[in-house]
Amino acid sequence: MSWIEYRNNPEWQFNPQVTTPEGRDAAERERNTRSEQVRTQLRPETDLRYGPGPRQLLDCFPAAAAAPAIHVYFHGGYWRRGDKAGSGFVAHASHALGLPTAVMGYDLCPDVTLAQIVAQALDGIEWVHRNARRLGAPSGRVILSGHSAGAQLCAMALSCDWRARELDPAFLAGAALISGIYELEPVLHISVNEQVRLSSGDVAAVSPMQHPPRRRAPVALAVGGRESPGWIDQTRAYAAICEGAGCATEVFVMPGEDHYSMTLAAHGAANTPVMRAIAGMLASIPPSG
Repeated sequence: MSWIEYRNNPEWQFNPQVTTPEGRDAAERERNTRSEQVRTQLRPETDLRYGPGPRQLLDCFPAAAAAPAIHVYFHGGYWRRGDKAGSGFVAHASHALGLPTAVMGYDLCPDVTLAQIVAQALDGIEWVHRNARRLGAPSGRVILSGHSAGAQLCAMALSCDWRARELDPAFLAGAALISGIYELEPVLHISVNEQVRLSSGDVAAVSPMQHPPRRRAPVALAVGGRESPGWIDQTRAYAAICEGAGCATEVFVMPGEDHYSMTLAAHGAANTPVMRAIAGMLASIPPSG
């Protein structure tokens, strides 16, 4: 798949705010409401700093007992909006599986570049791994998930040379990627780039389609049936990249869901296809961790 077949209308194909403009605000309100409820119920440790940037903070939602892994979640917003406060809802379903959850914040464009955001995401994942014992996952194993821009960040983590950071890449136990954008050249041709400020020379370095996973971890990819054909095709194309890299790969096209409703469709309950996939990743971790 090449994005070129959609070049006659890239704004509609690759800007969900144009594709389904009615969906964003309602979904955001629901996420915020549920996140506040989960914060009250689970009492997370908030604003743990993993880097110097103003948003390089995470909230850790505990599990009831020591767990074989920790769920690390990155929010969406096309790298220019969104925050961790509205994403705490993901911890409810994780808690039902016995997983602690680290909900990540990161700095946003245009204050930083997308390459800097990718670097922050990798730093945050490393911080969680190195501090996993105090966060409730003594093995240091991590299961990643992210929505939209957050899925792109998780995909870049799959391609990271963790050994260069003196880490065994086996700490990555899997990834669930929801409604991600994996080839970033279309961003050059839509209005969000006024803030993202991506250049043609930047695209290759931050496009997961050009950086296959190094770690053969299981990968689940989900996308809404009401998302644009271009967006759905990106999910299928990146799934083929993951399969080619030796990752056990599942794809879920969820009928009736748009880009914004996919967050709750994926993480809103413990029995969603995405959470069942995460449960499978958890079950595949050796008992010794």
